[in-house]
Amino acid sequence: CLSKAPSFGHAGKVFKSSNAGFTWDTGVASGITGGSIVSVKKDQVLVGGLSDGKIAWSTDGSASATTWKTATPSSGRVQVVADKLDTGGFVYAASGTTAQDIKRLAAGSTISTDIFNGTVDGGVTGLALRDGVLNATVFRTSDNESFLYRTLIPTTAVSTTAWSSRDANTSTTILTSWLRS
Repeated sequence: CLSKAPSFGHAGKVFKSSNAGFTWDTGVASGITGGSIVSVKKDQVLVGGLSDGKIAWSTDGSASATTWKTATPSSGRVQVVADKLDTGGFVYAASGTTAQDIKRLAAGSTISTDIFNGTVDGGVTGLALRDGVLNATVFRTSDNESFLYRTLIPTTAVSTTAWSSRDANTSTTILTSWLRS
């Protein structure tokens, strides 16, 4: 709902408007100095940091926030997506820095699990989760190529799980092992 959309502001605060942006609340400290916001569902807000590898989340409409310092890869812009933050779901995070991992955290946990086999061949530029399928878009600067990786089992994936991948420019299948849940 746009009338209650959160916004990221100065000093690491998350601000919320209840009237389509005409006025804003005083904000709540997120523990992140700059970032992007993902609204998971009503009153669930997820923030990915711009350079420090942190993520923060709130299940009360950003009235408060919990910061996980070890939740993501070590550096770069953090891409985040989550489901069921208030009922035992998961947060998925990945770095825009080349040769990092994709991580999963149980909501409320500070311990992350590597769910990508090896390291990502490029920087993750986006994460999307729909109907239990986790997609990661990746850009490789060495040859200006984009790829789409996906797993059908993100809730149980581990570092040895194979992901399927397609070259975004040619639709050529790179890995053919489509995963079944």
